[in-house]
Amino acid sequence: MPGASFKRKAREWRGVAERFYTIPFEFVKQSMQDGTARSSFTSLALRDITEKDDRAYQEELIKCLGGTMYTGALSLSSRTTGLAFMDP
Repeated sequence: MPGASFKRKAREWRGVAERFYTIPFEFVKQSMQDGTARSSFTSLALRDITEKDDRAYQEELIKCLGGTMYTGALSLSSRTTGLAFMDP
């Protein structure tokens, strides 16, 4: 069936993308519970969730934004590193 290969790959990529956001987020949450978390966007944003906030919604926003910020930093870092090694 035309397009089936793309749909299969999209499901696989979605899983990869979900893990990319979820694993670091859960690591920060666990580190906070253990008292070993470093100060970061994610730890500070989680700390600032109040009782009147919808915790699940806030956590999803924090997870997605933190992952997006990390992705942007990776992109910037690789470009900066590439520029540092280019011939003048």
